[in-house]
Amino acid sequence: VPFAATFGTVPVVLTSVTSTNEATTVAGRAYAVGRVGFGYVLSEQKNSAEPSHAAETVHYVAWEPGKGTLGPIRYEVASTSLAVTSSWTENALSSAFIPPPLLLADMQTLVSADPAAVRLREVTGHTFQLKVEEEQSLNQDVTHPGERVGYLALASLEAQRLATLTWEFDSREETTISGFRMLVNGQVVCATDDVTARQLVCEIPLATTATEFAVQAVEES
Repeated sequence: VPFAATFGTVPVVLTSVTSTNEATTVAGRAYAVGRVGFGYVLSEQKNSAEPSHAAETVHYVAWEPGKGTLGPIRYEVASTSLAVTSSWTENALSSAFIPPPLLLADMQTLVSADPAAVRLREVTGHTFQLKVEEEQSLNQDVTHPGERVGYLALASLEAQRLATLTWEFDSREETTISGFRMLVNGQVVCATDDVTARQLVCEIPLATTATEFAVQAVEES
């Protein structure tokens, strides 16, 4: 599938099958994603007796990795390493979202062609869990090797304000920590690895109700 124009860096590609020209269950898979285009294949359920699937219409979004704002929307686009398997794994967003973002994800590789899809859970403002889930129409083997997954996080751009939080901490305990984190309503909004810091200035959403602030000392690992 060629792009209309060449990207400066390899984008993240998110796809969706948007027609039903054949009723057999099918999973769409992007692979070999590059700056000029990507490969795409429709994989039918494993117990299908047919060797191929009817042509379907597929919609896609290709977005270069990065983060920023686009009009009233805040976004973050990135890919994982080639390590997302059939077991749940946690991935961190590079910046905090309050509240948690809308999150879209899709495989960017085809290490295994077994029909599968990306599953997400426990999406917070700074982390989420994901795995590759195979279907079980033919057998119960759902083990899947590592794939690279691309994701797009979206959130409404809320009014922001600067908040300064100061605290006390026993300097004798500084050797046991690696820094501090500031939380707003339980979500991490900024952090520092300066163990001598006793103040943080962070951008936070402009609150219309009561806001709970907290500072965590991060234990040395």
